[in-house]
Amino acid sequence: MPAVGIAGIGGLAMALHRSMGVRPRRRAADVSWDSTISGVVATLVFLGGSLALRRTAVAEAAPERPEAG
Repeated sequence: MPAVGIAGIGGLAMALHRSMGVRPRRRAADVSWDSTISGVVATLVFLGGSLALRRTAVAEAAPERPEAG
């Protein structure tokens, strides 16, 4: 789902650029680059941690398979 959201935002940005000539400025909404980068990194860490926890929970909930042999 996160990939779908990112693709949707990218598509919207491309549509705005083509139809209205809107281009991102150096600072979006008066937020400095270092704050923007740290926000993006924090989001990626949160998503990565969430996926790791989900995989662990699914693996623990799965029934154990008998060993072949």
